[in-house]
This record gives sequence, C-alpha cells and structure tokens, in this order.
Amino acid sequence: MHAFRRGLTALTAIALAIIVAACGTGTQAGGASSSDATIAFASPGDGSTVGIPFDVTLESSVALGEPDTGNHHAHIYFDTDTSSADYDIVYGNTWQVTRQLAAGEHTLTVALANPDHSLAGPTGTITIEVGDAAGGDASPPAPTEALPGY
Repeated sequence: MHAFRRGLTALTAIALAIIVAACGTGTQAGGASSSDATIAFASPGDGSTVGIPFDVTLESSVALGEPDTGNHHAHIYFDTDTSSADYDIVYGNTWQVTRQLAAGEHTLTVALANPDHSLAGPTGTITIEVGDAAGGDASPPAPTEALPGY
C-alpha cells in the first residue's frame, strides 16, 4: 500500500508540473511579469507647460512594442479615465502629441495595455498646462502704448 501511495504522489507531482508548464508563468515577451509591471510619464513633468505639439517620454518596466511583437504598449488618455475609447496608442517609449488641446490645464493618463489592447493594470497620471503654440504662457499679450504719429 505504501508503494502505491508513493507512486500516486509521484504521478500527482508530475501532473502538477505539466499543468504549471502549460499555463505559463505570467511572464510577458518583455521579460517581466505583467503583475509587476509599471508605467509612468518621464516627461513632460507633472505641472509642466507645453505647446502643441509636444513630446512625451514614458518609463516602462516592460518592453513596449507593436501587438505582433507580443509586447505591451501604452494608451494615453486626455482629460478622461481609462474607460474611454478615445486615446493615443504608443508602441515605444516616445510619442509626439499632436491633438489640438485647448490652452489651459489638462490631465494625461498613461495605461499599460496588453497586445490585444485590454488594459494590463498599471497607470500613471500627470497634469500639464497647454500654452500658446510656442509652448509659452497662454495669457493674452500685455497692451502696448501707441506711438505718436502711427
């Protein structure tokens, strides 16, 4: 009877090992587990003033790439939460924002996305100030004095 139990225990261990191998470890193509992944804005910094267009740099703990690479990618949301269907897709660590955002304060949220565009969980949020086209202050220019004779 003891030999039977040892044999059953050995078979159970082998079956468990096969199941674990078949299910995978949760590691993504980028080499990190999606449950341990992080994503954030490296630039612009929170509170920055930008003009349109402006560049975004992301920090991600997993490789970013197009869906056919098997890597994650990022969704950038503007003044909305991650349930919105309106976002920019970023397949690398840099992106140029060309959206015509009105002058003033805007909230940007970056979300890590799986190759199938479902969200992987990690997000990061910053607030920016959109200035004039040159990236300066959006307030109107100061009045100037008229010169005599003009």
